[in-house]
Amino acid sequence: MAYNRCKINSVVQGRENKIAAIVTKCQWAALSSSLGGEDWQFSRRQLSVIRIIELQLRKAALMKPPTNSSYWVKPGLLLAGAYPGDAKPEAHSVKIRALLNANIRVFLSLMEADETNHNGTPFVPYKTVVESEQPEAVCVRFPIKDLSVPTQLEMVSMLDAIDGFHKDGKAVYVHC
Repeated sequence: MAYNRCKINSVVQGRENKIAAIVTKCQWAALSSSLGGEDWQFSRRQLSVIRIIELQLRKAALMKPPTNSSYWVKPGLLLAGAYPGDAKPEAHSVKIRALLNANIRVFLSLMEADETNHNGTPFVPYKTVVESEQPEAVCVRFPIKDLSVPTQLEMVSMLDAIDGFHKDGKAVYVHC
């Protein structure tokens, strides 16, 4: 099989850059027609390795947290982080959209309804943005008083809810 040109279609950031650099030097440069204009031949085994590396890079890029203030607890299923909105309307929508684009379909808030930020400003509600952007997404609240811990019963209720959403195939974002 001959290759004349190849592009990396996905952008990989963070720690995956080292992997991408190795792949770029060892694999993609060889596939490029810019090296003397020759066609490069690869065995089936070499092509399999190339495809595996490409899949791993895509998976790593997909598992990058959708926001700077979030992290995957269980990649693709459970994401945790800070309040997902923003006081600025445009930034508010961008953050919510980033979570929805990461396939988050449940926003599980641990915040009290009247909670405020460190300046005493109430947090901007995000439910209407979520529902307008993704009608099948849901927002649920299991409020925990700030700087305290849930009771055993409250914790079991939260975990049961998360398990139920996962059984329905929905990724959950838990935030406080």
